[in-house]
Parts: sequence; structure tokens; C-alpha cells
Amino acid sequence: MGRLSRGMKFSFVNAGPNADLDEREVKKSVGAWPPLGILYLGAVLKLRGAEVSVLDQAAKGFTIEETVKWIKSQDPDVLGFSTFATSGRTAALISREVKKDNPIVKVAFGSYYATFNSERILKKYPWVDVTVRGEGEQIIIDLLEHFEGKKPLKDILGISFRNSGNIVSTTDRPLIEDVSSLPFPDRSLVDDEYHSVIAGAITAPKKFTSLVSSRGCVYSCRFCSCARFARNRWRPRSVRNTMEEVLFLASEGYEQFIFVDDNFTANPKNVMRLCREMRREKLDMEWACEGELTTRLMKCSGK
Repeated sequence: MGRLSRGMKFSFVNAGPNADLDEREVKKSVGAWPPLGILYLGAVLKLRGAEVSVLDQAAKGFTIEETVKWIKSQDPDVLGFSTFATSGRTAALISREVKKDNPIVKVAFGSYYATFNSERILKKYPWVDVTVRGEGEQIIIDLLEHFEGKKPLKDILGISFRNSGNIVSTTDRPLIEDVSSLPFPDRSLVDDEYHSVIAGAITAPKKFTSLVSSRGCVYSCRFCSCARFARNRWRPRSVRNTMEEVLFLASEGYEQFIFVDDNFTANPKNVMRLCREMRREKLDMEWACEGELTTRLMKCSGK
């Protein structure tokens, strides 16, 4: 199956918006922020010796043809897509073209669209091999072992796949309890510049990124799928672990960032501890967050 062990190569695409979206939805779906989910997967895989490449199609504005050309240039063993309702069709069209040219490449869909439409995707798009449901950091290692011939798909929790023409969905994988144990997302995998405007407050063209200090949300807002994705649980990283990433970002020259937690303000005491730590470190960085009711801009300064 191509490269094995340290030579196996994964390529990931953050798919761009579907062609049938109206202009307002396109503006919402085009990535202003790095695709952190993919960058976490890349970090995990690289620690296991795999080769990883990432294309943020949404940020680059690549056409389907340009994206297919990039994938062919990478020649991956496994091709993964981060998919949402606004980009799932684009991912399907890209992967179909890639599979025509290279039938042995393994195609996996993940993120929200794949989680909530896992079997539907496999029924509708026969060239998709696996759908990943929920958090992917542990699943991607199991998939690496499967593609290396070490583990059958039926033993991997949290996926759906085909077996003798039938679609099989394994048991949901338990949530990652200690999110502080995960490596930092590998932002070196993307070469795009991200600049975001949060409620009109962050406007200067400064080096910008995103990060998370927690996963999940305990609320059940009807318009939001985050709570269902995380099973109505909220799991924080430790303040120390979050600060280590913030300090790393500062050392890399970042001047602005946004916490993209599902609910950054779920635990106000954690927020206060984190703010005190940033002030103690005399960081002069602009940052924003999203909480239960509002989006706020904060500037953390040692002055």
C-alpha cells in the first residue's frame, strides 16, 4: 500500500466552500483562522514518524482543479478532509477526481460534517473509504496502524467504513479526557497568513493565529452543534499548558490570537487565572474569545 512505517504520507485538505452557497455563506465559511483540527492531527502523526502535508483550500481560494493538482503533487497514501456542511460537497468532488487518477489512495472525511453524516457520506460517495466521528487525534493513530497492516478497521472506535458492501459503524470513541496531553497544533504545516476582524475590534495586519484552552460546551443552544459534538461536556486544558502555547506563540512572533473554544468563559476562575498569568509574563498581545453570550476583545499588556 505504498509507503509503510516512517515513510507513510498523509495529506490533509481544509475544503473550501460548496459552489452552491450564497455570497453571505461563502464569507462565513472561508477560513480566516488556521484549521486547528488538521494541525493537531499533523502534530500527532509527525510524532509517530509519518510524513504530513496540509492545504488550506479555503484560505488560499484554490479551485477544485488547483486542489487536485496539489494533491497529486504530494502523492499521499492517505488523503484526509476536514469537512463542514458548507464544504462537504467540495471535499467530495475533489476526492472523486483524485481517486479516479489514483484508486489506491485512501480517502477519509472528518470533523462535524463527517461526524453527523458518517453513513450518509459513505452511501452517497463510494470513493470515500472512512469517515471519522468526533475527535480525531487518537483515531488517526489507529488508522495509521491500520494502513500499516497492524490493526483491522473493526477494532478502531469512532469510525464508519464499508465491509463487503455493507456500512459498518464502530462504537463511539470516548472523549479525550486529558486535553493537556495533546501536542500543540503544528502551525508550520500551513504557509498562509491569517488576519481576522473580531467584532470590528482587531483590524491591524499583525501576525495572527488561533488556539483553544478547552473543548466542548455544556449548553444546548439549538443553533449550535458544538455541544452535541462534545457530548455536552467541557474539558479544559490546564492554565499552565495553555500558557506554554501562548508563550510559544509569542516567541514565534505572533501579536494577535483568538481563543476558539466552544465556550471560553465556561469557568470564569480559569479565565482569571489565565489572564493573571499573561499579565505576569508581561505579554503585549491582542486577543479575543467567544463566551456563552458575547464576543469580547481583550488586550493583555504588562504595562
